[in-house]
Amino acid sequence: MQARPSENCIISSLRWVPKGCFSLHPKKADLFTTNEEIEKYKQDMEEQEQYEIMRKKYEESSAAMTDVDIDNDEELKEYNMADYDNEEEIDVQQELFKSLGMSHVAPENDVYLKRNEGEMEEDSDEEEEELKPTDYQLVSCHNEDEGVSTLQVHIYEPDDQNLFVHHDVMLQNFALCVEWLSYLPGSAANNSSGKRNLAAVGTFDPIIEIWDLDVVDALQPVGNLGSVAEPEPVTSKSKKKKAFVKPNTQNDKTHTAPVLSLAWHPLHYNILASSSEDRTIKVWDLQTCESKFSLNQLHSTPITGISWHPREANVLLSGGFDKKCLVIDSNSKSKMEYSVPHDVESVAWNPHFLNAFTVSLSSGIMMTYDIRNQKTPIHKWQAHAPKMAVSDFSYSEVAPNLLVTCSHDGTVKFWNQNCAESAQQPQEIESADIGYGQCYTVSFYENFLAIGAQKGKLQVLNCLKNEKLRPLFAK
Repeated sequence: MQARPSENCIISSLRWVPKGCFSLHPKKADLFTTNEEIEKYKQDMEEQEQYEIMRKKYEESSAAMTDVDIDNDEELKEYNMADYDNEEEIDVQQELFKSLGMSHVAPENDVYLKRNEGEMEEDSDEEEEELKPTDYQLVSCHNEDEGVSTLQVHIYEPDDQNLFVHHDVMLQNFALCVEWLSYLPGSAANNSSGKRNLAAVGTFDPIIEIWDLDVVDALQPVGNLGSVAEPEPVTSKSKKKKAFVKPNTQNDKTHTAPVLSLAWHPLHYNILASSSEDRTIKVWDLQTCESKFSLNQLHSTPITGISWHPREANVLLSGGFDKKCLVIDSNSKSKMEYSVPHDVESVAWNPHFLNAFTVSLSSGIMMTYDIRNQKTPIHKWQAHAPKMAVSDFSYSEVAPNLLVTCSHDGTVKFWNQNCAESAQQPQEIESADIGYGQCYTVSFYENFLAIGAQKGKLQVLNCLKNEKLRPLFAK
């Protein structure tokens, strides 16, 4: 069973939550988060109590006036209207049950209806929200044509192959990318108690929002990175200058355009990198929620993908629409440049061959480089239909040489790639047409593959159930 598809939405990005990193008992959000809200609630309650007191006084005075009028009215005395409400009423429902030969029990005396209805509803809600140790969790960016964007937390039950949305968070703008992290913004770098189940989200806004995935019905993020740039003031000396910041204006402290890619550091947990349409890369310190530094002059176009090296802490990979990939030393700011024939869609390091990185292009081509050779790629192959972008790809962490790609042509393909053998091109193992339009994002975790596509389609595949893929997971 998969999540219900919709005709007018897309899954733009998704990430798995590592096992053991999410709470089995998600908590409800506290609706009153500030002292001002608490005081306002108390004031409203006091006003309500005053209203009830005034209402009761009015009813009592009205009843007293009515009794006096009835006692003094000779015509009303004739019909005994004063005792009208005291006459014995006939229980129509009870009489109906008698006529049918059935016994009737009043609702207030029915043990089945009285049996802790409130507690039963509360227990039911808790059971629905409670998770099992065997569950898997993943988070996705869900965008609808009507302008509604949400960050959805999904639960996958592998035994039943059941995928459903557990809860979601309303976002202010179209969500472009998401990255999972466990470092709570503002906590000390060596504070292990600050580890949480969080997601950083990049949208059309320049601000990066960080949400707690273990909180249901959250109203606001636990942290923000960046801000909206203030407009430049217009003075008498600069009347010709525009009053607002240009979309591509660069700023060292914040992005000034949509955030296109996010990368959490695999070794330094308080570090998060982001790339933007403003042609800059920001490296954020989650402890202070401020930009440590900004790389502004590396790309001449929007930067669509970034990735930290799995072992070299200062090495960052980037790619953009200027048809080049860069391997950057974040300490010295030096770089190595690799040219590609078309716009870059996504970049990633090979976890099993750490000298190699792979890039997907807007032309359906995949390329893999060894960082020791800037001129010639190890592999270059037409993975998908020409002029149909390879929107995303993912390496399996547990199956060496297994690579999966997805494309705007609507297909997902599995490849056997051995980077140690440059003469041997990647071999296609399996291919599938998802049938829900363009595919935008894929992500491996253990033997499961999550796929996000058009029409709101999110699907999880178990690779062990495929005869061609199962041998790759034997080790």
